[in-house]
Amino acid sequence: MRLVSRRKIDGIRERFMESGAEIAIFVNSGSVQDVNIPYLTGFFGMLDGALVFGQKSGMKLVTSELDYERAVRQASVDEIVKIREGETAKDVIRRLLAGSKRIGVVKNRLMLGVCEKLKLPKSRLVDIGKIMRDARAVKEQKELEAVKKSADICNRGVRFLENSIGNGVKGSDLSAELERELRSRGSERTPFDTIVSSGPDSSIIHPYPASGDSEIGKGLGLVDFGAVYKGYVTDVTVPFIIGKPSKREDDIIETVLYAYDQILKKVKEGVNTKSINSVYENCLKTHGFKIKHTPGHGIGLETHDCPSLGSDVKLKERMTLALEPGVYVKGTGGCRLENDVVVKKKGCSILTKSKLIRI
Repeated sequence: MRLVSRRKIDGIRERFMESGAEIAIFVNSGSVQDVNIPYLTGFFGMLDGALVFGQKSGMKLVTSELDYERAVRQASVDEIVKIREGETAKDVIRRLLAGSKRIGVVKNRLMLGVCEKLKLPKSRLVDIGKIMRDARAVKEQKELEAVKKSADICNRGVRFLENSIGNGVKGSDLSAELERELRSRGSERTPFDTIVSSGPDSSIIHPYPASGDSEIGKGLGLVDFGAVYKGYVTDVTVPFIIGKPSKREDDIIETVLYAYDQILKKVKEGVNTKSINSVYENCLKTHGFKIKHTPGHGIGLETHDCPSLGSDVKLKERMTLALEPGVYVKGTGGCRLENDVVVKKKGCSILTKSKLIRI
């Protein structure tokens, strides 16, 4: 079931028509999945297929036999076109695009191989990526309800961790138990590999494996996890410290908590993301730490969605963000505090309840 309104769908169509595109195409091919398809149709998990979106023809979802029956029940489109025996998805798409001179595509989603198969020269393509990013960034009420439910599930995970983190627990065991807890509370899937790291290893921002078999030990640590509800992702990082922190560990913790508070105060409608970045950088540099990543990112149908806090964007009401200041020192460890918020006219609404856990 699609969560965005027909009014918003019509507005998106008007915008890409204004950009010069007569029709738009979104393609799922192998491992490359276009999140705009479920956004526009409410149909998740389609394998190979496409959405063709025209001004007069409306939205036509091209599916294989594997997805057709479910698409009939779940997709909010004007027509579902099944790929017939003896046909390929390429054949159907080319037929639906016939006669269109200017075709809207999200260029960073459409593989070169797909363009070649469909015989789409660059001269006919109009990039509508920004139109789709802008549309997805500002949530409607039903989308916000899904994000809030996803956040509620994450909050169950935070409470679980408060009672489960401890000396001697294997990172892989804690990760597995946490993911079971989230699924039992309604999460549809794991949006990314749950990270559990502690001690000096917690200075590695993206460890592999994300949660190894080593036991959680004294010092700094963190658990980074997420939940998904009706396709909408929330992303939380819970920092912890086991035992009495050293002076260096204390400096890391206090800097992260201070930076988090300062960033949180900046978030409201009309604020430029560059100014949030500036506050974050000043907080870390003042305390002698290096900036390893942006202060956060948008969340939505993807873990890292629109808007990007590393870009130059003005925040709008009903944008959803994950704020995640972090400090990482080789040989000592890392600390990251991450919570999800909804931008409001004045300030923001904090959805998740991650906090530093002291053990």
